[in-house]
Amino acid sequence: AKNFSCRSLKDKAKNREVVLQKKALRYLSEHRSISVAPAKVVAAINQEEDIPQQLTVKVDDSHAEHFHNSVTVFDCVFRTMPLWLTVLLLILTRIEPLGLKSLLRVDEPEIVNGSLGTLGHLRISVVGRFSLTQILGTNLGWTYELLYIPFLLPFVAAGCASLLVFRKELEASPGTIIAGVAQRIKGPAVALSGALMLVELLRTSDALKDAPAAIIGTRLSETLSHGFVALSFPLGALGSFFSGSTTVSNLTFTQVQKVAADTLGISPTGLIGLQLCGASSGNAFCLSNIIAATAVIGLQVPEGMIVKRVLKPVCAQFIICTLVLLPFIYA
Repeated sequence: AKNFSCRSLKDKAKNREVVLQKKALRYLSEHRSISVAPAKVVAAINQEEDIPQQLTVKVDDSHAEHFHNSVTVFDCVFRTMPLWLTVLLLILTRIEPLGLKSLLRVDEPEIVNGSLGTLGHLRISVVGRFSLTQILGTNLGWTYELLYIPFLLPFVAAGCASLLVFRKELEASPGTIIAGVAQRIKGPAVALSGALMLVELLRTSDALKDAPAAIIGTRLSETLSHGFVALSFPLGALGSFFSGSTTVSNLTFTQVQKVAADTLGISPTGLIGLQLCGASSGNAFCLSNIIAATAVIGLQVPEGMIVKRVLKPVCAQFIICTLVLLPFIYA
């Protein structure tokens, strides 16, 4: 905007929500030819004197036009490399005819094959496929495919490639950047580890049909029949309400949705899609999210009142998503 109100700036300065610095105003005057001297504006605000309602700023559009004309398609593609490279690597490792998918999941040749005593039998293939069988003397097993799971490929690989390509433009050293990323994911990693343990307890059994998730899905679908479709969205929302995470909700209840869909003879993809919609909407009335949001903006309102306010749009989403996905569920 070429005109902006100074009255709001004065009010914000009084409330100490913002601090106007002389250096910033001086920079603005030098580069945008402000019509009022910065020192006078700062002095007027500090002394609570009257300030003109409008402060006219003359903007030189030539720089913007030059910048607009200088941006090419190559620049756009080059600058978005971290995004499209991540998507590209993910697609390449998921398309079966390309052969990468099967290559990243092979279990032979093995570089480790040995017993861990009562813990089980460990096997590690050359592509990083970890397999632990006969866990605690049972028929239970666990498998982790290091290169196939979306971790090293595509995210770490795309991130390292971006660091290499943009190394001359980095504001900090690669080590500092990696340390900052590790610091950010440290907390969520602990919480997600606990959630994954809960998910494995729900999904794991000597026989898949005896797993807790399978039992819940089978019993609910047999009891409610096709009425379970109406429960799919609230079930996803319930997971997010308790955990505050769409990911945790999906990990916990996706297996329940799949078993129910197989029992009813409907599309598992459509039903899981409805679960995803519910999991996303459940964050709206998650207590931990509400408490965090009100603390950030300093809102002194009971959490129950906010929950009541957001229930209406969530119910609207429930109706819309269910109606939209019904043709896909029964396709």
